[in-house]
Amino acid sequence: MVTKQINLLCNTTHTSLIWQRNFYEHINRDEKSLETIRRYIKENPGRWAEDPENPQHYPKNQNILIDLPF
Repeated sequence: MVTKQINLLCNTTHTSLIWQRNFYEHINRDEKSLETIRRYIKENPGRWAEDPENPQHYPKNQNILIDLPF
C-alpha cells in the first residue's frame, strides 16, 4: 500500500529512490541477536556521512537533495 501511494504521489511506476536495496527481515532468536540489532539501530545514523549510498558522501554531489512531495 505504501509503495502504491508513493508511486501515485510521484507519478512513477517504481520507488527505487526511497527503498533500501538488499533489505531483509530477521527473526531475533536470542538476547544477543536483539542487542546487536539495537546497537546497530542506535549507532548507524552516525555513520551516514561516510555511507557510499549517501549522495553527499562525494564532494561533487554536495548540493544534491531528493525532494519527495510528502
